[in-house]
Amino acid sequence: MQVGPASRALQGGRSPIRCDGNPLILGAEMRCRLRGAGFLLLTLAWAPAAWAQQVEAPAPKPAPAVVEPVGTFSFTTVFQGDSLTGDIVIRGEPGRYSGRVTPTSGPEPVEIYMARVEGQTLTVFGDAGDDDLIITMQFAGDRYTGSWTLGFDTGEISGARLKPER
Repeated sequence: MQVGPASRALQGGRSPIRCDGNPLILGAEMRCRLRGAGFLLLTLAWAPAAWAQQVEAPAPKPAPAVVEPVGTFSFTTVFQGDSLTGDIVIRGEPGRYSGRVTPTSGPEPVEIYMARVEGQTLTVFGDAGDDDLIITMQFAGDRYTGSWTLGFDTGEISGARLKPER
């Protein structure tokens, strides 16, 4: 039967376990283990705070302001193979927007019956007779890019908010 260090210490023998480089007897062995336990407890107490600092997410960026739909906007697009420019005028208040899409030439103006704002995206709905005209504009400052749909026709659109004349 093999005798462990604690048994040897009780029998008056020296333990081969070392702490600080000295041979131990039972009492010294317990002090060594307690010192190790103290280090472990300090490590466990410090570690969650250190991990929390490392894992902490950055503060969220504030959402950009919602685009103001009321105003006059220029537009450029291609409709049925021809370049088309004009203005989009939106007036009203939330839930009650109206206005008009007026090309400089070509198709007749389209009356806007609704506009919806979601962040920096403005979607305009117009009555073009048999079909609805839907224009979606994604803004970056006063400029926008987007797309339009009229029946089976679709296209890209771009433009800018026009500054009011003073």
